[in-house]
Amino acid sequence: NRKRQRELITIPDPVLWPVSTRFCLQHFGDDCLHPSLAPIFRVIAERQSVGLVSPRSRIQHFFKDCLRLAADDVDTELTGVYRSFSNSRINRDQGGRNAGKNIMWALMSEIYERPLSLPSSTATVSRNIIPAGFSGKNNWELLLWAAITCATQWHHVQETGTSESAAHYQETLSHVRRVVPFVEITAEGGGECWSFLSERHLAAQDTAAAVLRTTGASEVLILRSLFGFELWGNLGGLELLNRMPRYTADIPSSLLSTCAASSREGLDQNLFFPEAFERSTVILIWEWFLLEVVGAAPPSVLWATAQEPVVAWVRPRILSAIEAKQDEFTGAMGTCDRVKSLEAALLESVLAKTQVGMIFDQMDVVDEARREAAAQEAEARRQERAATQARQRYEAEARRWELQQRQRELELQQELEHRLQQTGSEQERPEQLWEDSVRAEATQ
Repeated sequence: NRKRQRELITIPDPVLWPVSTRFCLQHFGDDCLHPSLAPIFRVIAERQSVGLVSPRSRIQHFFKDCLRLAADDVDTELTGVYRSFSNSRINRDQGGRNAGKNIMWALMSEIYERPLSLPSSTATVSRNIIPAGFSGKNNWELLLWAAITCATQWHHVQETGTSESAAHYQETLSHVRRVVPFVEITAEGGGECWSFLSERHLAAQDTAAAVLRTTGASEVLILRSLFGFELWGNLGGLELLNRMPRYTADIPSSLLSTCAASSREGLDQNLFFPEAFERSTVILIWEWFLLEVVGAAPPSVLWATAQEPVVAWVRPRILSAIEAKQDEFTGAMGTCDRVKSLEAALLESVLAKTQVGMIFDQMDVVDEARREAAAQEAEARRQERAATQARQRYEAEARRWELQQRQRELELQQELEHRLQQTGSEQERPEQLWEDSVRAEATQ
Protein backbone atom coordinates (compact mmCIF):
# COMPACT_ATOMS: atom_id res chain seq x y z
CA ASN A 1 0.00 0.00 0.00
CA ARG A 2 2.87 2.34 0.76
CA LYS A 3 4.31 1.58 -2.68
CA ARG A 4 1.01 2.57 -4.28
CA GLN A 5 0.99 5.76 -2.24
CA ARG A 6 4.44 6.71 -3.49
CA GLU A 7 3.30 6.25 -7.08
CA LEU A 8 0.97 9.25 -6.63
CA ILE A 9 2.20 12.79 -6.17
CA THR A 10 -0.16 15.15 -4.38
CA ILE A 11 -0.62 18.71 -5.58
CA PRO A 12 -1.47 20.94 -2.59
CA ASP A 13 -4.53 23.12 -3.13
CA PRO A 14 -5.15 25.27 -0.04
CA VAL A 15 -7.91 27.22 -1.79
CA LEU A 16 -10.14 24.37 -2.99
CA TRP A 17 -9.14 21.69 -0.46
CA PRO A 18 -7.69 23.48 2.57
CA VAL A 19 -8.19 20.73 5.18
CA SER A 20 -7.15 17.91 2.85
CA THR A 21 -4.06 19.87 1.83
CA ARG A 22 -3.02 20.36 5.42
CA PHE A 23 -3.65 16.69 6.17
CA CYS A 24 -1.55 15.49 3.22
CA LEU A 25 1.28 17.90 4.00
CA GLN A 26 1.33 16.68 7.59
CA HIS A 27 1.17 12.93 6.92
CA PHE A 28 2.47 12.54 3.35
CA GLY A 29 4.78 15.50 3.01
CA ASP A 30 7.38 13.48 1.09
CA ASP A 31 4.79 12.64 -1.58
CA CYS A 32 3.57 16.21 -2.06
CA LEU A 33 4.80 18.87 -4.42
CA HIS A 34 6.07 22.03 -2.84
CA PRO A 35 3.15 24.48 -2.62
CA SER A 36 5.06 26.98 -4.77
CA LEU A 37 5.19 24.43 -7.63
CA ALA A 38 1.54 23.45 -7.39
CA PRO A 39 0.20 26.10 -9.85
CA ILE A 40 2.65 24.90 -12.51
CA PHE A 41 1.65 21.24 -12.36
CA ARG A 42 -2.03 21.67 -11.59
CA VAL A 43 -2.91 22.07 -15.28
CA ILE A 44 -1.75 18.51 -16.08
CA ALA A 45 -2.97 16.90 -12.88
CA GLU A 46 -6.14 15.55 -14.50
CA ARG A 47 -4.33 13.60 -17.22
CA GLN A 48 -4.48 9.86 -16.64
CA SER A 49 -0.91 9.31 -17.75
CA VAL A 50 0.39 11.55 -14.98
CA GLY A 51 0.38 10.34 -11.35
CA LEU A 52 -0.65 13.70 -9.95
CA VAL A 53 -3.72 13.90 -7.70
CA SER A 54 -5.48 16.46 -5.56
CA PRO A 55 -5.31 16.11 -1.76
CA ARG A 56 -8.94 14.96 -1.70
CA SER A 57 -8.32 12.31 -4.37
CA ARG A 58 -5.32 10.97 -2.48
CA ILE A 59 -7.39 10.57 0.67
CA GLN A 60 -10.08 8.77 -1.32
CA HIS A 61 -7.51 6.39 -2.84
CA PHE A 62 -6.22 5.39 0.62
CA PHE A 63 -9.28 6.12 2.69
CA LYS A 64 -8.85 3.40 5.31
CA ASP A 65 -5.32 4.44 6.23
CA CYS A 66 -6.15 8.14 6.11
CA LEU A 67 -9.19 7.65 8.30
CA ARG A 68 -7.06 6.10 11.02
CA LEU A 69 -4.47 8.84 10.74
CA ALA A 70 -7.17 11.46 11.02
CA ALA A 71 -8.69 9.70 14.04
CA ASP A 72 -5.36 10.09 15.80
CA ASP A 73 -5.66 13.83 15.25
CA VAL A 74 -9.17 14.16 16.72
CA ASP A 75 -9.52 16.99 19.22
CA THR A 76 -6.07 18.32 18.31
CA GLU A 77 -5.87 22.09 18.00
CA LEU A 78 -5.19 23.00 14.38
CA THR A 79 -2.26 25.31 13.99
CA GLY A 80 0.24 26.19 11.31
CA VAL A 81 -1.29 25.58 7.91
CA TYR A 82 -4.87 25.77 9.26
CA ARG A 83 -4.30 29.22 10.68
CA SER A 84 -3.24 30.39 7.23
CA PHE A 85 -6.61 29.26 5.90
CA SER A 86 -8.65 31.56 8.15
CA ASN A 87 -10.86 32.52 5.21
CA SER A 88 -11.39 28.95 4.04
CA ARG A 89 -14.70 27.15 3.65
CA ILE A 90 -14.31 25.26 6.93
CA ASN A 91 -14.44 28.50 8.89
CA ARG A 92 -17.56 29.64 7.04
CA ASP A 93 -19.24 26.25 7.54
CA GLN A 94 -18.73 26.45 11.31
CA GLY A 95 -19.84 30.04 11.52
CA GLY A 96 -16.44 31.08 12.84
CA ARG A 97 -16.94 29.19 16.09
CA ASN A 98 -13.99 27.02 17.10
CA ALA A 99 -12.93 26.91 13.44
CA GLY A 100 -10.75 23.90 12.70
CA LYS A 101 -10.87 22.50 16.22
CA ASN A 102 -11.63 18.95 15.16
CA ILE A 103 -9.51 17.63 12.33
CA MET A 104 -11.53 14.50 11.69
CA TRP A 105 -14.87 16.25 11.21
CA ALA A 106 -13.31 19.06 9.25
CA LEU A 107 -11.65 16.56 6.93
CA MET A 108 -14.78 14.42 6.47
CA SER A 109 -16.85 17.52 5.85
CA GLU A 110 -14.54 18.57 3.07
CA ILE A 111 -14.04 15.29 1.24
CA TYR A 112 -17.75 14.38 1.44
CA GLU A 113 -18.66 17.93 0.43
CA ARG A 114 -21.05 18.34 3.35
CA PRO A 115 -21.12 21.39 5.63
CA LEU A 116 -20.99 20.60 9.33
CA SER A 117 -23.77 23.05 10.11
CA LEU A 118 -27.39 22.79 8.98
CA PRO A 119 -28.57 25.03 6.15
CA SER A 120 -29.76 28.45 7.32
CA SER A 121 -33.17 27.83 5.76
CA THR A 122 -35.12 24.68 6.61
CA ALA A 123 -36.69 24.93 3.18
CA THR A 124 -33.29 24.29 1.63
CA VAL A 125 -32.57 20.60 1.40
CA SER A 126 -28.94 19.55 1.03
CA ARG A 127 -27.85 17.23 -1.73
CA ASN A 128 -28.46 13.74 -0.41
CA ILE A 129 -25.93 12.04 -2.70
CA ILE A 130 -22.63 10.39 -1.82
CA PRO A 131 -19.85 12.04 -3.87
CA ALA A 132 -18.18 9.94 -6.55
CA GLY A 133 -14.98 8.11 -5.64
CA PHE A 134 -16.16 6.51 -2.39
CA SER A 135 -16.79 2.78 -2.32
CA GLY A 136 -19.21 1.02 -0.03
CA LYS A 137 -16.25 -0.23 1.99
CA ASN A 138 -15.00 3.35 2.45
CA ASN A 139 -18.40 4.42 3.70
CA TRP A 140 -18.63 1.46 6.08
CA GLU A 141 -15.20 2.31 7.55
CA LEU A 142 -16.37 5.82 8.43
CA LEU A 143 -19.81 4.66 9.55
CA LEU A 144 -18.45 2.13 12.04
CA TRP A 145 -15.94 4.63 13.40
CA ALA A 146 -18.83 7.06 13.91
CA ALA A 147 -20.94 4.39 15.64
CA ILE A 148 -18.14 3.46 18.04
CA THR A 149 -17.40 7.13 18.72
CA CYS A 150 -21.05 7.87 19.48
CA ALA A 151 -21.33 4.84 21.76
CA THR A 152 -18.26 5.72 23.82
CA GLN A 153 -19.26 9.37 24.16
CA TRP A 154 -22.82 8.41 25.11
CA HIS A 155 -21.43 6.06 27.75
CA HIS A 156 -19.22 8.85 29.06
CA VAL A 157 -22.30 11.07 29.41
CA GLN A 158 -24.09 8.32 31.34
CA GLU A 159 -21.13 7.95 33.70
CA THR A 160 -20.29 11.62 34.30
CA GLY A 161 -23.58 13.41 33.71
CA THR A 162 -21.75 16.68 33.05
CA SER A 163 -23.15 19.32 30.72
CA GLU A 164 -19.79 19.52 28.94
CA SER A 165 -19.77 15.83 28.00
CA ALA A 166 -23.43 16.04 26.99
CA ALA A 167 -22.74 19.03 24.75
CA HIS A 168 -19.78 17.27 23.18
CA TYR A 169 -21.94 14.21 22.51
CA GLN A 170 -24.70 16.29 20.93
CA GLU A 171 -22.13 18.01 18.72
CA THR A 172 -20.83 14.61 17.62
CA LEU A 173 -24.37 13.45 16.83
CA SER A 174 -24.91 16.53 14.70
CA HIS A 175 -21.70 15.91 12.76
CA VAL A 176 -22.53 12.21 12.27
CA ARG A 177 -25.95 13.01 10.88
CA ARG A 178 -24.59 15.68 8.58
CA VAL A 179 -21.37 14.14 7.30
CA VAL A 180 -21.32 10.37 7.77
CA PRO A 181 -23.00 8.30 5.02
CA PHE A 182 -25.61 5.79 6.16
CA VAL A 183 -26.83 2.65 4.38
CA GLU A 184 -30.34 1.21 4.18
CA ILE A 185 -31.72 -1.91 2.51
CA THR A 186 -34.62 -1.31 0.16
CA ALA A 187 -37.69 -3.53 0.21
CA GLU A 188 -37.64 -3.72 -3.59
CA GLY A 189 -34.86 -6.13 -4.45
CA GLY A 190 -32.90 -5.75 -1.21
CA GLY A 191 -30.32 -3.35 -2.66
CA GLU A 192 -28.18 -0.95 -0.63
CA CYS A 193 -29.04 2.75 -0.61
CA TRP A 194 -26.53 5.26 0.80
CA SER A 195 -27.63 8.68 2.03
CA PHE A 196 -27.19 11.01 5.02
CA LEU A 197 -29.13 10.84 8.27
CA SER A 198 -29.79 14.56 8.44
CA GLU A 199 -31.97 14.35 5.34
CA ARG A 200 -33.83 11.32 6.70
CA HIS A 201 -34.60 13.14 9.97
CA LEU A 202 -35.56 16.30 8.10
CA ALA A 203 -37.99 14.32 5.96
CA ALA A 204 -39.46 12.67 9.03
CA GLN A 205 -40.15 16.07 10.60
CA ASP A 206 -41.33 17.91 7.50
CA THR A 207 -44.61 16.83 6.01
CA ALA A 208 -44.27 18.92 2.88
CA ALA A 209 -44.62 16.69 -0.17
CA ALA A 210 -41.90 18.56 -2.03
CA VAL A 211 -39.38 17.81 0.67
CA LEU A 212 -40.39 14.16 0.76
CA ARG A 213 -39.96 13.83 -2.97
CA THR A 214 -36.58 15.56 -2.88
CA THR A 215 -35.05 13.54 -0.06
CA GLY A 216 -36.73 10.19 -0.66
CA ALA A 217 -35.99 9.27 2.94
CA SER A 218 -39.37 9.20 4.63
CA GLU A 219 -39.84 5.43 4.72
CA VAL A 220 -39.92 3.73 8.11
CA LEU A 221 -36.57 2.09 8.85
CA ILE A 222 -36.96 -1.33 10.49
CA LEU A 223 -34.28 -3.01 12.57
CA ARG A 224 -33.45 -6.18 10.66
CA SER A 225 -31.06 -7.95 13.05
CA LEU A 226 -30.58 -8.16 16.80
CA PHE A 227 -27.48 -9.58 18.49
CA GLY A 228 -26.40 -10.76 15.06
CA PHE A 229 -29.57 -12.77 14.35
CA GLU A 230 -31.91 -11.83 11.52
CA LEU A 231 -35.33 -11.13 12.99
CA TRP A 232 -37.79 -11.51 10.16
CA GLY A 233 -39.00 -14.04 7.68
CA ASN A 234 -40.82 -12.97 4.54
CA LEU A 235 -42.16 -9.41 4.90
CA GLY A 236 -43.16 -9.04 1.26
CA GLY A 237 -46.06 -6.65 0.76
CA LEU A 238 -45.68 -5.06 4.20
CA GLU A 239 -46.52 -1.34 4.35
CA LEU A 240 -46.11 1.17 7.17
CA LEU A 241 -47.58 4.66 6.87
CA ASN A 242 -48.81 3.65 3.41
CA ARG A 243 -45.27 3.10 2.18
CA MET A 244 -42.98 0.12 1.90
CA PRO A 245 -40.41 0.26 4.73
CA ARG A 246 -36.67 0.02 4.51
CA TYR A 247 -34.40 -2.18 6.60
CA THR A 248 -31.12 -1.72 8.43
CA ALA A 249 -28.02 -3.32 6.97
CA ASP A 250 -25.72 -5.82 8.68
CA ILE A 251 -22.02 -5.13 9.08
CA PRO A 252 -20.10 -6.75 6.20
CA SER A 253 -18.35 -9.97 7.19
CA SER A 254 -15.10 -8.60 5.75
CA LEU A 255 -15.09 -5.91 8.47
CA LEU A 256 -16.22 -8.23 11.25
CA SER A 257 -13.39 -10.60 10.37
CA THR A 258 -10.91 -7.88 11.41
CA CYS A 259 -12.26 -7.73 14.97
CA ALA A 260 -9.84 -8.36 17.80
CA ALA A 261 -9.83 -11.26 20.23
CA SER A 262 -10.05 -8.79 23.13
CA SER A 263 -11.62 -5.34 23.33
CA ARG A 264 -9.71 -3.96 26.29
CA GLU A 265 -6.90 -2.30 24.35
CA GLY A 266 -9.35 -0.44 22.10
CA LEU A 267 -10.73 1.96 24.69
CA ASP A 268 -7.45 2.22 26.56
CA GLN A 269 -5.76 3.52 23.40
CA ASN A 270 -8.77 5.43 22.02
CA LEU A 271 -8.87 3.22 18.93
CA PHE A 272 -12.44 3.42 17.73
CA PHE A 273 -12.28 0.93 14.85
CA PRO A 274 -13.54 -2.68 14.50
CA GLU A 275 -10.07 -4.18 14.80
CA ALA A 276 -9.84 -2.83 18.37
CA PHE A 277 -12.97 -4.62 19.63
CA GLU A 278 -14.43 -8.10 19.80
CA ARG A 279 -16.95 -9.13 17.18
CA SER A 280 -19.85 -9.28 19.64
CA THR A 281 -18.97 -5.82 20.97
CA VAL A 282 -18.94 -4.28 17.50
CA ILE A 283 -22.32 -5.86 16.70
CA LEU A 284 -23.79 -4.56 19.97
CA ILE A 285 -22.44 -1.07 19.30
CA TRP A 286 -23.87 -1.11 15.77
CA GLU A 287 -27.33 -2.19 16.91
CA TRP A 288 -27.31 0.41 19.69
CA PHE A 289 -26.33 3.04 17.09
CA LEU A 290 -29.22 2.02 14.84
CA LEU A 291 -31.73 2.30 17.67
CA GLU A 292 -30.37 5.33 19.55
CA VAL A 293 -28.86 7.54 16.86
CA VAL A 294 -30.54 6.48 13.63
CA GLY A 295 -33.96 5.84 15.15
CA ALA A 296 -34.63 2.45 13.56
CA ALA A 297 -37.95 0.87 14.50
CA PRO A 298 -37.46 -2.01 16.97
CA PRO A 299 -39.36 -5.32 16.69
CA SER A 300 -42.06 -3.99 19.02
CA VAL A 301 -43.23 -1.60 16.28
CA LEU A 302 -44.05 -4.37 13.81
CA TRP A 303 -45.52 -6.44 16.60
CA ALA A 304 -47.81 -3.61 17.77
CA THR A 305 -48.87 -2.41 14.31
CA ALA A 306 -48.98 -5.57 12.20
CA GLN A 307 -48.72 -8.43 14.73
CA GLU A 308 -45.62 -9.53 12.84
CA PRO A 309 -43.60 -11.86 15.11
CA VAL A 310 -39.88 -12.43 15.18
CA VAL A 311 -38.97 -15.78 13.64
CA ALA A 312 -39.70 -18.42 16.27
CA TRP A 313 -36.35 -20.23 16.19
CA VAL A 314 -34.45 -16.92 16.52
CA ARG A 315 -36.10 -15.85 19.78
CA PRO A 316 -34.47 -18.43 22.09
CA ARG A 317 -31.09 -17.76 20.49
CA ILE A 318 -31.39 -14.02 21.14
CA LEU A 319 -32.42 -14.65 24.75
CA SER A 320 -29.47 -17.03 25.16
CA ALA A 321 -27.10 -14.38 23.75
CA ILE A 322 -28.51 -11.80 26.19
CA GLU A 323 -28.12 -14.19 29.11
CA ALA A 324 -24.54 -15.00 28.12
CA LYS A 325 -23.69 -11.29 27.94
CA GLN A 326 -25.25 -10.61 31.32
CA ASP A 327 -23.25 -13.49 32.81
CA GLU A 328 -20.08 -11.89 31.43
CA PHE A 329 -20.95 -8.59 33.09
CA THR A 330 -21.69 -10.32 36.38
CA GLY A 331 -18.28 -11.97 36.31
CA ALA A 332 -16.57 -8.68 35.43
CA MET A 333 -18.13 -6.63 38.26
CA GLY A 334 -15.53 -4.84 40.32
CA THR A 335 -12.76 -5.30 37.74
CA CYS A 336 -12.89 -1.72 36.33
CA ASP A 337 -13.17 -3.14 32.83
CA ARG A 338 -14.12 -0.16 30.65
CA VAL A 339 -15.30 -2.31 27.76
CA LYS A 340 -17.56 -4.44 29.97
CA SER A 341 -18.97 -1.27 31.51
CA LEU A 342 -19.63 0.09 28.01
CA GLU A 343 -21.22 -3.17 26.87
CA ALA A 344 -23.41 -3.37 29.96
CA ALA A 345 -24.73 0.17 29.39
CA LEU A 346 -25.33 -0.47 25.69
CA LEU A 347 -27.08 -3.77 26.41
CA GLU A 348 -29.35 -2.12 28.94
CA SER A 349 -30.23 0.59 26.43
CA VAL A 350 -30.91 -1.92 23.63
CA LEU A 351 -33.11 -4.05 25.89
CA ALA A 352 -35.05 -0.98 27.04
CA LYS A 353 -35.70 0.11 23.45
CA THR A 354 -36.54 -3.32 22.03
CA GLN A 355 -38.45 -4.79 25.02
CA VAL A 356 -37.55 -8.22 23.68
CA GLY A 357 -38.26 -9.99 26.95
CA MET A 358 -41.85 -8.77 27.05
CA ILE A 359 -42.70 -9.02 23.36
CA PHE A 360 -41.05 -12.44 23.01
CA ASP A 361 -43.30 -13.70 25.82
CA GLN A 362 -46.30 -12.23 24.01
CA MET A 363 -45.19 -13.81 20.75
CA ASP A 364 -44.75 -17.16 22.47
CA VAL A 365 -48.27 -16.92 23.92
CA VAL A 366 -49.71 -16.04 20.53
CA ASP A 367 -47.69 -18.80 18.88
CA GLU A 368 -48.94 -21.28 21.48
CA ALA A 369 -52.52 -20.15 20.86
CA ARG A 370 -51.91 -20.45 17.12
CA ARG A 371 -50.44 -23.90 17.60
CA GLU A 372 -53.45 -24.95 19.68
CA ALA A 373 -55.82 -23.49 17.09
CA ALA A 374 -53.84 -25.21 14.35
CA ALA A 375 -53.93 -28.48 16.30
CA GLN A 376 -57.68 -28.14 16.79
CA GLU A 377 -58.12 -27.33 13.13
CA ALA A 378 -55.94 -30.29 12.20
CA GLU A 379 -57.98 -32.53 14.52
CA ALA A 380 -61.20 -31.25 12.96
CA ARG A 381 -59.80 -31.94 9.51
CA ARG A 382 -58.70 -35.40 10.66
CA GLN A 383 -62.13 -36.18 12.01
CA GLU A 384 -63.71 -34.86 8.84
CA ARG A 385 -61.40 -37.04 6.77
CA ALA A 386 -62.20 -40.03 9.01
CA ALA A 387 -65.94 -39.38 8.62
CA THR A 388 -65.54 -39.03 4.87
CA GLN A 389 -63.55 -42.24 4.70
CA ALA A 390 -66.15 -44.04 6.85
CA ARG A 391 -68.92 -42.77 4.62
CA GLN A 392 -67.02 -43.85 1.56
CA ARG A 393 -66.45 -47.30 3.09
CA TYR A 394 -70.16 -47.57 3.96
CA GLU A 395 -71.17 -46.52 0.47
CA ALA A 396 -68.70 -48.96 -1.06
CA GLU A 397 -69.98 -51.73 1.21
CA ALA A 398 -73.57 -50.86 0.26
CA ARG A 399 -72.71 -50.99 -3.42
CA ARG A 400 -70.91 -54.29 -2.92
CA TRP A 401 -73.92 -55.75 -1.04
CA GLU A 402 -76.26 -54.51 -3.77
CA LEU A 403 -74.11 -56.16 -6.42
CA GLN A 404 -74.05 -59.38 -4.41
CA GLN A 405 -77.82 -59.26 -4.09
CA ARG A 406 -78.22 -58.76 -7.79
CA GLN A 407 -75.82 -61.61 -8.47
CA ARG A 408 -77.73 -63.84 -6.08
CA GLU A 409 -81.03 -62.96 -7.72
CA LEU A 410 -79.55 -63.78 -11.12
CA GLU A 411 -78.25 -67.09 -9.88
CA LEU A 412 -81.62 -67.93 -8.34
CA GLN A 413 -83.40 -67.03 -11.55
CA GLN A 414 -81.05 -69.25 -13.56
CA GLU A 415 -81.52 -72.07 -11.09
CA LEU A 416 -85.29 -71.71 -11.29
CA GLU A 417 -85.25 -71.83 -15.05
CA HIS A 418 -83.09 -74.94 -14.92
CA ARG A 419 -85.50 -76.61 -12.51
CA LEU A 420 -88.44 -75.70 -14.69
CA GLN A 421 -86.75 -77.34 -17.63
CA GLN A 422 -86.11 -80.42 -15.53
CA THR A 423 -89.76 -80.50 -14.37
CA GLY A 424 -91.06 -80.44 -17.98
CA SER A 425 -88.86 -83.42 -18.87
CA GLU A 426 -90.15 -85.44 -15.93
CA GLN A 427 -93.81 -84.88 -17.03
CA GLU A 428 -93.06 -86.41 -20.46
CA ARG A 429 -91.27 -89.44 -18.97
CA PRO A 430 -94.37 -91.31 -17.39
CA GLU A 431 -96.18 -91.41 -20.73
CA GLN A 432 -93.14 -92.96 -22.37
CA LEU A 433 -92.92 -95.53 -19.60
CA TRP A 434 -96.62 -96.51 -20.06
CA GLU A 435 -96.17 -96.97 -23.77
CA ASP A 436 -93.13 -99.12 -23.20
CA SER A 437 -95.01 -101.28 -20.66
CA VAL A 438 -98.01 -101.76 -23.02
CA ARG A 439 -95.69 -102.78 -25.80
CA ALA A 440 -93.96 -105.28 -23.55
CA GLU A 441 -97.21 -106.97 -22.47
CA ALA A 442 -98.39 -107.28 -26.04
CA THR A 443 -95.19 -109.04 -26.94
CA GLN A 444 -95.72 -111.63 -24.21
